[in-house]
Amino acid sequence: MSRLCKHLHSIALLIVILLLSFSYTCSGQTPPDVNELIERYEKALLWEQRLSIHVHSVIRVLNGAQDESNRYRIIDTTYRRDGNRYEWIGDYVGFPDETQKHKMHATKFIYSSNPQRYLYGRKDLHYDEKVFAGGIWRQDTSDVFRTTVNDPGHGAFLLGYLPMLGKTLNLIELFKKSGTVRIIGKENINDSLCYMLEAKTELGGMLTIWMAPDKGYNVLKVRHESKSGRSMYLIDSIEIKQVDGCFVPISGRYFKQFTSKDGTEVILETVSKFGQIELNPDFEAMGAFDNPLPDGSLASDMDFPGQGIRYVWSKDKKSVWDEREGRYLYVPKDWERLVRVGEALPALTELAPHLKAERIKDKSILVCFFDMNQRLSRRMLTERADKFKEKGIFIVAVQASLVDQAALNTWREKYNVPFSIGMVSDDGERTRFEWCARLLPWLILTDTKHIVSAQGFSLSELDKKIAER
Repeated sequence: MSRLCKHLHSIALLIVILLLSFSYTCSGQTPPDVNELIERYEKALLWEQRLSIHVHSVIRVLNGAQDESNRYRIIDTTYRRDGNRYEWIGDYVGFPDETQKHKMHATKFIYSSNPQRYLYGRKDLHYDEKVFAGGIWRQDTSDVFRTTVNDPGHGAFLLGYLPMLGKTLNLIELFKKSGTVRIIGKENINDSLCYMLEAKTELGGMLTIWMAPDKGYNVLKVRHESKSGRSMYLIDSIEIKQVDGCFVPISGRYFKQFTSKDGTEVILETVSKFGQIELNPDFEAMGAFDNPLPDGSLASDMDFPGQGIRYVWSKDKKSVWDEREGRYLYVPKDWERLVRVGEALPALTELAPHLKAERIKDKSILVCFFDMNQRLSRRMLTERADKFKEKGIFIVAVQASLVDQAALNTWREKYNVPFSIGMVSDDGERTRFEWCARLLPWLILTDTKHIVSAQGFSLSELDKKIAER
């Protein structure tokens, strides 16, 4: 029976297409080209590349609620986009239903995404949490970003971001990637004659959209049915108005109906409205995209889940990738790496303030950050000293943490270290970062012109590095 229905549906669809083609021929009009419609739709949304809007969304669970305390939800969000930078800052409030708003569960949230990282934070007011807590992703942000932008409560479904598209981000991306887009007819929606386009989605479902030329080729309706028939999405009631000469969706409804694994029919409805629409805004004046979490927030490193790596967030800090440790370091913004292979060795003024320039002229330099209490460091400075001298290598030894100067002098005499020893200043962490001294002993080797030839190598590699310099 199902095969017969599908067969009849195909015949009916073919008849509609033939009738449309006949009507175009009789009227002397050329049938619209699919690629042209896709191009016009993409141009219609160019304004969305740079904007700031307020989104007010009301979400109702009409059937099959898993959490009865959140059947009715309100989300107020400020959404900003600047090319490939995105930001959502807002409030979430949940109630059992419209009549029980006194049983409110409120949360503040922040989401921020750019090509380098994805950041989120939330503060649950119901539990009187004092600071935002969240996470930061830097290595693969695509999935977590897609989850955020496809959340109907953020209203992006009005801009073509749809969760039923799988890994395809939005309608424009689907149209460009899919080879199945076709025009299947025309239909009036609120006095706008729309082209109906149909395409298969990545997950095998069928997507139909209604595109209105008189509304700047914006989409007025979207319908998606899954391949299994267990879910249906509908976006409709879309209102369009002109803002700064652009056709902009300002409201619409997102309706989702699906059957859960336990057989429960779940029905969700989201109604979103846009306000305070600014196209091409002054993001700098808004303070947008600049470490949006408040100082003192706690951000877990989600590239290493379960390892307990957390940062106390500060607008004055930044993330820097450390190749040696294979993770990001969270450091003040004015800290910079100073040592790079192939570049000149930084000045040694702070590490060895009494060192005269003539002593190192035309000599290779070996900078060694060490720990006086570490056996490997002692071996480096005592057993290898004569070999370095024979090869014309000048050693700059630096105690990598702050210790008592008298104790360091005593240690030097005890182990008969034949050269002077410096020590980091009070800000030893900054010095070690700038000189890339992560593991001890940390070695940096230059040639006779003081160009860095190697760094971060082990003692067993030292002879080889000296021969290669």
